[in-house]
Amino acid sequence: MFSLWSLLTTIFSGLVVGLIACMIMGDGNGGWIKYILIGIVGSALGSFICRIIGIYAYGTLVSLAVNIAGSCLLIWLIRKMGYE
Repeated sequence: MFSLWSLLTTIFSGLVVGLIACMIMGDGNGGWIKYILIGIVGSALGSFICRIIGIYAYGTLVSLAVNIAGSCLLIWLIRKMGYE
């Protein structure tokens, strides 16, 4: 089961990852909700792609890098679909 603590850490880590990815991609005009959603969905996307390739992110820094890369990929895909 999910606890309140795991929900809060997911939201906070999504915020941090989303904010870093938006700064890297030059998409700084957004609110907290946008950063959280991009961070959470991008982290899932990055982890999913790495597992398909056969790469498993062990450790905090490697996991953070995979999450940021997935979020950057998500922002790129959103831009390619014409949404800004």
